Amino acid sequence: MRATVVRRVVAAVAAVAIPGFGAAQTPSAPDRDALLSRIAAYLETYEKQFSAVVADEDYRQAANYSGGSNRYVDVRSDIMVLNAGGSHWVQIRDVYEVDKRPVRDHQARLLALLESPNNKTFGEAEAIANESARYNLGVHRNINVPTMALMYSTAENQPRSRFELAGAEMVDGVKASILKFQETVSPSLIRDDNGDVATAGRDWVDPLSGAILRTELTCVTPSRVHVTATIAVDYGHVPAVPMLVPTSMGEKYRRGQETDTGKAVYSKFRSFEVDTSAFFRRGGGR
Repeated sequence: MRATVVRRVVAAVAAVAIPGFGAAQTPSAPDRDALLSRIAAYLETYEKQFSAVVADEDYRQAANYSGGSNRYVDVRSDIMVLNAGGSHWVQIRDVYEVDKRPVRDHQARLLALLESPNNKTFGEAEAIANESARYNLGVHRNINVPTMALMYSTAENQPRSRFELAGAEMVDGVKASILKFQETVSPSLIRDDNGDVATAGRDWVDPLSGAILRTELTCVTPSRVHVTATIAVDYGHVPAVPMLVPTSMGEKYRRGQETDTGKAVYSKFRSFEVDTSAFFRRGGGR
């Protein structure tokens, strides 16, 4: 699923409905609004802290077909997540090992780009990502960025969606409030070549701090053969990084008789204090 992120907001229209939304009991509006306010404050700080991050990724992909044909691949990569502004993060994957076989020397190419950033940095990183994309199985996609779901709950983007409280669940010892959302504005934040992608999701939130501990994002494309994507991410504390980071991501894509899955685990996080806006200025590859 290849998609484009749209940052402007126009008149609200009904999005394509995603089954199951609205089924849960909704507590009183003030509780929901207080939680949304805490989330907005948390993400305002988070966006500044989670600006340029590099980590290791172990990523298993599978493509399964109804006729019984299955394919698998295990990919090890360096990944870089950059804050592109407007609560939009971009992920660059640099594959160095496929099915336990090296595909290049394991040089820290992404780290090298962050050591001396300029307006060509993103273009160079994008070339690395395009080179690595050939190892993907199944549906072509670029929405499998672990922080993607966060942009729906920022102060800037909250008016784009309808939010409902949907109970609570324990997450790493915290009784997290579950907040459902469904985007209702067009153009949608995620689009493909055929137009708006219907998007809904859930956030598991620490009700005291507004910290997001887990996310789930569901997208349905408007194409004749729908692609339904579900991406779930868990956040946790890791050494040497002050904020919660994505520690694992599970994904599922359904298209006709095909079901593709992926499971990524992240480790060895390194956070950098750089002005990522320079990466996306004119001449920077966007």
